[in-house]
Amino acid sequence: MEGTKSNNKVIVIGAGAVAGWMAPAIDALPGYRVVAVASRTLEHAQALAAKLQDAEATTVDALPPADIYLISTSDDAIAGIAARTASAGLWIHTSGSVPITALAGKERAAVLYPLQTFSRTHVEPWAPRLLDGPHAEPWAVRGAERRPAKAAADAIPLFVEASDEEAFKQVQALALALSPRVYEADSEHRRALHVAAVFACNFTNRLWAHAEDILQKAGYPLDVLHPLLQKTLDKAMAISPVEGQTGPARRGDRRILESHLASLDGVEKEIYQLISNDILSQYNHPEL
Repeated sequence: MEGTKSNNKVIVIGAGAVAGWMAPAIDALPGYRVVAVASRTLEHAQALAAKLQDAEATTVDALPPADIYLISTSDDAIAGIAARTASAGLWIHTSGSVPITALAGKERAAVLYPLQTFSRTHVEPWAPRLLDGPHAEPWAVRGAERRPAKAAADAIPLFVEASDEEAFKQVQALALALSPRVYEADSEHRRALHVAAVFACNFTNRLWAHAEDILQKAGYPLDVLHPLLQKTLDKAMAISPVEGQTGPARRGDRRILESHLASLDGVEKEIYQLISNDILSQYNHPEL
């Protein structure tokens, strides 16, 4: 692109679900180019590299020179990868619960945590989403320019942290190029975000799996719940989950609760009783 500074050379270490979103997103940005994908399994690196403009596949022990090294692997692997690689440049990891100290020993270190669920089998292409109007969200990262176009509600929030001012400027620039929703979060705050995400996403998804099991036994598909799930999310965002809570536990309807419990067994019965008691307690009803 005319007028653009020379590309920052980026190496993505990892070839899983997060890397599968991050590498093409970065590779599409003006001023950045993913030059290599590294993975423990060379075939996985080759598969991801093939989706990029001009990236080679390699291993962690044979990293070429680059400006930015982005570790997007399992949490347990981050510190080990950082410890055994001596390359200069900015080192970034993408974990929610791994502290920045996992990159100890690197001259410049940073974290870029995308608060989103990613799956190998369902990868949505990156695209910037901007929104103007009363529901737009202001930039929330230090020194970021406030622009007329603000963040759309469905843009992926990115949370950044850095070891020093120069590293912060670099990770901030990359984050703002990827998403209009960028926030500062140190390791402690990022862990809280990750825990909240587990409750909101992972636990909820598991409950959907139990709901699907119950529906299938009754002869219905999961998609009969689609309007209900969408309405519940919309209401939670509009008036808060506490205000939007409905159902027999919210009303303290013991007859219905006991009828439901009698129809369940195993872990589904335990989950139903545990969460029902939590809701009953929240709204000052006697527990089951």
